[in-house]
Amino acid sequence: METDISIDLLEQPPKTLTLLVYLYKYGSSYKSELKKELGVARQTIYNAADRLKELDLIFEKKERGFPQKAHLHLTQQGRKLAESLVSVNEIIGETIKGFEKKLELLRKGEETAESIKEMADIICRLAEISFARGRWDQAVTLSTECGALSKDLEDHPKDARSNWILGEIKRRRGEVVVAIEHFQKSSELFTRLDDKGGLSTVHYSLGAISERKGDLASAFSEYRKSEDYAKEADHEISQAKAMLGVGRVLGRRGQYEKSYRELMKAIRLLEKIDALEELSIGYGNLGSTTSFLDVDEAMGWFKKSIEVAESVGDLKMIGSGWMNLAGCHIRKSEYKPALEDLNRAKEIIVELDDKKMLSSLYIQFGLTYTGRRTWTRARKSFERAIDLAEQNGLRYHLADALFNLALVDASISSTERASERLQRAKRIFEELENEDKARAVEEELKKIS
Repeated sequence: METDISIDLLEQPPKTLTLLVYLYKYGSSYKSELKKELGVARQTIYNAADRLKELDLIFEKKERGFPQKAHLHLTQQGRKLAESLVSVNEIIGETIKGFEKKLELLRKGEETAESIKEMADIICRLAEISFARGRWDQAVTLSTECGALSKDLEDHPKDARSNWILGEIKRRRGEVVVAIEHFQKSSELFTRLDDKGGLSTVHYSLGAISERKGDLASAFSEYRKSEDYAKEADHEISQAKAMLGVGRVLGRRGQYEKSYRELMKAIRLLEKIDALEELSIGYGNLGSTTSFLDVDEAMGWFKKSIEVAESVGDLKMIGSGWMNLAGCHIRKSEYKPALEDLNRAKEIIVELDDKKMLSSLYIQFGLTYTGRRTWTRARKSFERAIDLAEQNGLRYHLADALFNLALVDASISSTERASERLQRAKRIFEELENEDKARAVEEELKKIS
């Protein structure tokens, strides 16, 4: 029997089919215009266009001038495929619109027990769709209404799920106190329902909050709970994600051998179930731990992470991968390729506006300029990293940037200022239970003394 591979080739990277349909409906277009019209990152457009060119469904026509612009056109085969996709697109669109239309009619109609229950079903379903699509404002509105209706109906599964969605959105927006309140409500309901899968999800989210705050003991505990519940529920992806969390925490504590073993267990599980998005994260986590053990091996893991991330269009992991590769080059005193990788990463990270990644990026720039003994640029990079860390509560990044800026101070004979920064960095590392980093700071303090 012949294997059907056509759909598999079009499933990734994201927006491949969307781009094809857009070119059919609106005609040839510049890549720069597509970014604005489709509302997606530039790299996403480039990845999708590359896949369509590989399949001879579009071709690129470059125009003269500077900067040089590239026009995307459909080939004959591309137009033929797009025609069939337009009807599919309309069917899917009508399904979601159908939900919204039905909800509109229910709101206008007579309120009965049956209509309220049907309304709750539709609202909760739309809340899930909005959250999955990243439409957070809409998801918050719908999840809030879903929760209120679910309480009235005593529909605990929907109430638990809506609270988790609200908590997860608040967590990602940095509203930690409100997020925890929603997670606690969700946890109480999932416990009452004996829903192990739901409890695994909640404890993973709580672990992520603790990890971001630098409370590694709490993060470790929450990730272990998430792993245990996922095992009971036979949710392999949730189990592997929790194991990755445990591995990251062990790495941040400086327990690199233990971290390596934990991360490898998670990766084997993810490879078995072909969970590509999580695998990209797993390879990146493993590379970070391995960089303290074997830099060349770490570079291999980071390259695998980038490769998988590009296949699924995960810009965050692509940017992180380039930044981590730069870190390996810095360790090997290869500063020119380090700067090249950092500039690749910066292009993506600035577009994502991820403050944690930006702080890490500027620390890496600072380390590169320090290696080159370009002191002014190094100082400015570390100061930028410190500002971002202080503004966004990134305690590990703050301590790391202070530590490295202190080394710059010591190199140019500003020992008093260096000592103050080292003392502050040491206190933070000790609070974070990162013994290796705290010892490294102590060694530098002794040198200054």
